[in-house]
Amino acid sequence: MNRTALTSVIALLLLITACGGDDGSTLNGGSSSGDDGKYHPVPSGEHTSETAACAALQDAFRDKAMLLGCTNTVRTCPGFVRVDYSPDCVEYDQGTVESCVDYFQGIYDCAELVASDCVLVTYPGTEPAGCPQ
Repeated sequence: MNRTALTSVIALLLLITACGGDDGSTLNGGSSSGDDGKYHPVPSGEHTSETAACAALQDAFRDKAMLLGCTNTVRTCPGFVRVDYSPDCVEYDQGTVESCVDYFQGIYDCAELVASDCVLVTYPGTEPAGCPQ
């Protein structure tokens, strides 16, 4: 694996990182930005499956990378979201998924895309409802 691909894979692994709330949940308090340099979209309260969340995020990231002519690889689903979130098959907040898709669409540089970090909200205790039967 060449150095650029390795750097891209490492950056992708760091792409989406969950934040813990005071009550142990991953809700970020509705802040649209965090002090950690990551984008923290406001949750909508609507649940969506891991499968749907991963597909939407992976498609948006891959499509933007292709549009920009980036030469990085993109992790397949469900690994695209599971790399940063656990447990497997948890439900995600639809509003944060949609905001992260919009966030990717607003990036105009490959380096910025690879370094982008949009934080999703998950709903602990919903597993295995997030995965198809």
